[in-house]
Amino acid sequence: MKQRSFLAGLLVLVVSLFLLLYAIPSTAQALEKVKFATSVKMSPDAYLVTPVAQEQGFWKENGLKAEWIPMRGSGTLYRAVAAGEVKIGSTPGISFVQAAGRGIPVMVVSSLETKKSFHVWVLKNSPLKKADDLKGKKIRVGIPRIGGSSYAYGLAFSKILGFDVKFLAVGGLAEAVASLRREVVDFITQPIHVLIKLEEKGQVRDLLRIGDYLPKPWAQSIVFSEQKFANSKPDTVKRVIKTVLRTSRFIKDNPAWVKKRIMEMHKISEASAQKIYDDFAFSTDGKIATQAIGNIRRFALKYKLVKGGKLPPLSKLFTNKFTR
Repeated sequence: MKQRSFLAGLLVLVVSLFLLLYAIPSTAQALEKVKFATSVKMSPDAYLVTPVAQEQGFWKENGLKAEWIPMRGSGTLYRAVAAGEVKIGSTPGISFVQAAGRGIPVMVVSSLETKKSFHVWVLKNSPLKKADDLKGKKIRVGIPRIGGSSYAYGLAFSKILGFDVKFLAVGGLAEAVASLRREVVDFITQPIHVLIKLEEKGQVRDLLRIGDYLPKPWAQSIVFSEQKFANSKPDTVKRVIKTVLRTSRFIKDNPAWVKKRIMEMHKISEASAQKIYDDFAFSTDGKIATQAIGNIRRFALKYKLVKGGKLPPLSKLFTNKFTR
């Protein structure tokens, strides 16, 4: 009897060890690895999505193990897409349309951020005080690279307000900010989070908001997918979007937590963090307005932001099938 009990206990022990050694690792191995790229690192729609989803366990909930790949601009990101290194990620909507105009096979699969706008930033002592001060002048504009969203907005804005623009492509975001501080350029076009610390120190000021000159509605920040990836792995794309939207709802429901994260990331005051927080609005359903993509497409064509004036038809640029 004692021998049977011993054998039964030994069997239970062996089974337990088997489950510990094999069953638990197999669960981890079941998580599908996915790379999620963003055009930059220090934008709220970058550092508040993938890392937060990781911290809160949202990727794991949807059977994914994500690697965040922040780039040095949209141009760099889409070159990685063209090289097959990136399959899914997020960028400004205007950058997406420019990439599609260059023949890169991508489509919008979800809306991400709908409010954040680029601003025109000048030095505190700049003679430029209002939009009319730009008209008829030759303006030097600092941008990270030709072809990115800063370039697109700067070029379009010069035509909207009627000034002669000279771009200085300085290689990166930090370099663009430095070109303004050193008075090499007259202004730079960037979202509020990029210059908030210098504004807090009284070194720069916000001249105007480019979003006030854009058609409405507008798809400010989107989730894109390489077309073959979307067609061959629709379930993966759906789970990525589900995770992103779950994170968006967390951001909306936890403003105090989010503002604290913003303060930590940018090393700024609570008042400045509030300004950044007020400047964005994450989509919680991911639905893409046809008119929003249409407005960006027409805008890009009107201001010749795509070479040869060619863009895929609207129906090829986006889909809502992954957000249903």
